[in-house]
Amino acid sequence: MVPLARPGRRAAVSLLGNGHVLSAIQKINARDPSYGLLSMIVMVDSEGNAQSVNVYVTPDAKLSEMAGFVAMKEKYKPARCAGKPCAMPFPYTMTFTRKWF
Repeated sequence: MVPLARPGRRAAVSLLGNGHVLSAIQKINARDPSYGLLSMIVMVDSEGNAQSVNVYVTPDAKLSEMAGFVAMKEKYKPARCAGKPCAMPFPYTMTFTRKWF
């Protein structure tokens, strides 16, 4: 089982910041909008590389495929467990809504 973030551990982080990935996903969704929740987890290894992505909730299969691709291409700063780099899940959650003027 992969350890979760808790005291004494540091979670993995996106090297360019969460906004980088979330903005790219938002731009993808703007082309053919879907509305609802997108929830996925990227497994990040001890070298900061994305190894896999699991999508748990999605408003659209094509959006989840593209979002997973973007998240997998991202470089991450690995988590630290007991002072050493370790693998850890990295969650992404977005809600797409309509704006009414």
